Amino acid sequence: MTDMPPPAERPAEPEKPLEVKAEPFDAKREPGQRTYEAPPPKSAPPTPPGGGSTQHTAPPPPPRGSSAGWAVFAHLATLVDFCLPWIVIAWVPPLVIWLAKKDDDAEIEYHARESLNFQLNVIFWAFAAVPLICACGLGFVIMTVLPFVKLALVLIASIRAADGQRFRYPFILRLL
Repeated sequence: MTDMPPPAERPAEPEKPLEVKAEPFDAKREPGQRTYEAPPPKSAPPTPPGGGSTQHTAPPPPPRGSSAGWAVFAHLATLVDFCLPWIVIAWVPPLVIWLAKKDDDAEIEYHARESLNFQLNVIFWAFAAVPLICACGLGFVIMTVLPFVKLALVLIASIRAADGQRFRYPFILRLL
């Protein structure tokens, strides 16, 4: 036999505290499987002492000076004809802005020229619809859809100009 005392007589070992680590639930992970946390990328700045905030703020918007206002006006002023292309006056405001401001600012010149090109194309399609009405009735479709397309594209171009972005009207001939 051995010299070992019976179990009741063994000295009690100090109990270790039970460690529990809370991890977020992941349905793809097997129970008991540990998640691997990748080290931060080398290009990331070190975390400031005390935890610091990890929220990043959005970059400031582009400066909105008078050039953004004129660029937006070059697009919105074309709605003077209430989106009815057969009232042939929508090309006048972008032409006036383009002639007056083309030497002052490249952004104003771009937006006014683009708006003028679009209005000339809209007038072309309005006049092209007349013989198409007589020939095959397709002109009715063009005359019905054209005001809505004009309104939508002018509003999109105006919003982009207000944000300091350039907008190119799709499917037009650039005459200037």
